Amino acid sequence: MKETFLFLLCLCVGVLPSFAQDGNLTVTGRVVDEAGAKLVGAHVRFSSMDETPKMTDVVVDTAGYFEVKLPLNYYTMRVTFTGFAPYEARVECLGNMDLPPIVMRESSSELAGVEVTAKRISYNARGYVANIANDQVFKGVTLVDAMRMLPGLYLKDGEFQAYGENIGSVFVNNKRLMYTGSALVGYLRTLQAKNIVSVQVLNSTADPLLTDKMAFVLKITTKRYEDGGNATVGASAKASNVYDFQAKPTLNIQQRIGKWSMFLLPDYTPRSVLNRGMKNTTHLYESDEVRKETQMTHLKFKPTLWLTGGLSYEIDKNNNVSLNVSGMHQKRLQTAETRNDVFGNSLQTGTTTGYVGERRKINQFEGMVNYYGELPIATLYGSLNYAFKEDDGHTSRDQTLANGQQNLFRQDKMAYYHLFSGSLSATWKLAKAHQLITSASVTSWDNKSHYCLPLVDGANAYRYLYKESSFDGSLGYEYSKGVWDVNVGTRYLNSRMKPVVEQGGVSSSYTRDVSKLLPFATITYIYDPESYKTLTLQYERSYDFSNLIAMDPSNAWRSEYSYDKGNPNLAPGFTDEIALQTRVGGFSLRSKYVNTLATSRIYQLDDNKNEVISYDNGLHHQYIFLYVGFPMLQFSDKWRVNYHCTYKWSKESYGGERRVASQVTGGFLSMATLPGDISLSCSAELNSPQRSLYSDLYYIGNIDGSLGKWFLKNRLYVGLNCSYTFLTRSRTMTQQFRYDSRFDRSMFMATLSASYQLKWGNKRARVNANRVVSIESMRMN
Repeated sequence: MKETFLFLLCLCVGVLPSFAQDGNLTVTGRVVDEAGAKLVGAHVRFSSMDETPKMTDVVVDTAGYFEVKLPLNYYTMRVTFTGFAPYEARVECLGNMDLPPIVMRESSSELAGVEVTAKRISYNARGYVANIANDQVFKGVTLVDAMRMLPGLYLKDGEFQAYGENIGSVFVNNKRLMYTGSALVGYLRTLQAKNIVSVQVLNSTADPLLTDKMAFVLKITTKRYEDGGNATVGASAKASNVYDFQAKPTLNIQQRIGKWSMFLLPDYTPRSVLNRGMKNTTHLYESDEVRKETQMTHLKFKPTLWLTGGLSYEIDKNNNVSLNVSGMHQKRLQTAETRNDVFGNSLQTGTTTGYVGERRKINQFEGMVNYYGELPIATLYGSLNYAFKEDDGHTSRDQTLANGQQNLFRQDKMAYYHLFSGSLSATWKLAKAHQLITSASVTSWDNKSHYCLPLVDGANAYRYLYKESSFDGSLGYEYSKGVWDVNVGTRYLNSRMKPVVEQGGVSSSYTRDVSKLLPFATITYIYDPESYKTLTLQYERSYDFSNLIAMDPSNAWRSEYSYDKGNPNLAPGFTDEIALQTRVGGFSLRSKYVNTLATSRIYQLDDNKNEVISYDNGLHHQYIFLYVGFPMLQFSDKWRVNYHCTYKWSKESYGGERRVASQVTGGFLSMATLPGDISLSCSAELNSPQRSLYSDLYYIGNIDGSLGKWFLKNRLYVGLNCSYTFLTRSRTMTQQFRYDSRFDRSMFMATLSASYQLKWGNKRARVNANRVVSIESMRMN
């Protein structure tokens, strides 16, 4: 496409290496129609991507050319001419540049000077680029709020999802973040949307290191940076009918000196009480008796500290190295009041009451070194990782029997692991339309767990040890030309492990050595080049080994696990996934079919009528998932509504049992800027009941609303959020012998937060040197 060539050429040949350049830069170009005829008098406007945009206008001369002087900055270029569709692009004016010919398309419905106020979205074969700079709705909100208004993105259980899929990796200015899940959301809340140029939402082909080929990639480009430092300090307070009142400080520090930059993000959570009033009921069938146990749980956290920091160095505009580290210390205390009712032949034969307490201390550390480089023949990603976790737990139970006797139960558990891993990927540029993608990663786990269960006749101690090493490599081929974008390949996965359990001087073990080829493919066809509408087909096969390491030796390592070759039922589970994604009109559609054979944990009785946990690789799960993102409603440039819905049909079978179920989820988000620059955000998510083979879940959803405003020249932010979560009821029933039911109260929570930004050092602003990859011509959504 000519437009694609235009923008890629702007990025590749129009950039000067120095960012300290002063004065105006010269930008020249030519405007023609599809036949190559010059369009004399066409209007060209350059709008700077600043908080207060500066407009520069120029008119095409009699020779069909224009020339304009611009300061170094990012710009939105808009070309209009009577009878032709408006033409828009983003130009990074980092040096003198001569633009390739700008080709205008005829359109009887478009007139020169027409202003379109819809959110600017640039679609491409991998996804889209959302240019959020200078958007009035996002002027006073965090990046999290802005991203929730983008196509396909929404928060699910406190984590971002894209079209119902996971977020596999996140990059800020080509630096990979170590955050995932709710930690990622917390970090993005520290970024102001007004300081962001664009957010890219791309499929997994944008990150060769991703093993989850259905996941999505986020790439965030900041508007500019400053030498010197800045810090955001603040505090929040929340109260609810379930949580204790809690006040929490916040701090985010950043410092830049030349090519060096660092950040520090401590997260301190004071003492808190959670899940107050959660009720759990368990029915146990033992011999000829039925025991019904009810627990009212309280979970208390002592002060918890997460400390995350990072250091990066920009070798040049195409190469950077970064170091991220994170550490956590946490103590928690969980208590439960218990009541046991014993039944025999449907008659209650006794009742006992008791107390269960659990104390845990958790220490955790993670470190990551990343490298990103653009070489003449390849683009490289590399990383080295180290992680350590220690979990020290103590459980005690004091049960008062009907005759007044005390039955004391105690278990001590110490578990910890070390993890080392390294990975490297390279995207080789074979030819203009062809690339070869290679990646390799190695991982080494060292896990140890110690159990001690004091009994009447002595302590029953276990040691559960295993080391695991794995190699994951992939080879892919990519073809991108015209209306096709093809990425196909296969992963090679090899995993070796030998778990050992030691009890009373006797050891039991088995070995696992698994090698698998896991094919994948992402094929995109651009069926409407005019509006860049695509049809994308994805396929991936994956294997799950988690069932082989998740066994608790205190109750699972019985005779069936004690022989050297292991239990043949413990074969790895596998999953086949096929997804289809497209846009129809203003609707975003994604459907997926998943076929899984997994291990199920069931409860059986041994020869002595005692309950035994068993694992069997016989749970067959199939489901169809559909995501629909509706066209955004834009009532004005300061008020929008975004909404979506999902549908899931599932069939599960185990042995002779079958269950077919479905679930519908709908959600919306409304965002507006009120008079006085007060931001208003309201959202809701509603669910139908969910069922599976062994469980039923009744959870309606939640609603929330928030108000926020910036004061003191955009230095002080004050926000108020109120949310209501509906009650939850769930029941889990395993084969024949057991079921659990749980009840969580509905919760109303109010949170008041305030933050203030400090700055120090050299305030000389620079345009960000990190460029957005694969920019296409911008279209109006």
